[in-house]
Amino acid sequence: MDAILKLSMGLVLEGISVDSENKAVLLGQAGLLSPARQLVLAQEAGDWQGVANANIQLHLAECFVADCHWTAMQWACELTGGTAVNSPP
Repeated sequence: MDAILKLSMGLVLEGISVDSENKAVLLGQAGLLSPARQLVLAQEAGDWQGVANANIQLHLAECFVADCHWTAMQWACELTGGTAVNSPP
């Protein structure tokens, strides 16, 4: 969300209602959702070993994570008026 809005995560979080635990994780502090955040960061960075490790830790199937990432990218394109992306093969 911060990248889409071109704002720091701190500024983004000031404008929305998020509980303190989730806010802390989104700001990079340790918390219950830290493994999910690490998965997202690894996916965005193309760190495929990091993605695989996070999938194992979170007990998620690789295809499920890939589908979720694809859906998120489509949403981001729609939100920003970006070019629509075709479905993966």
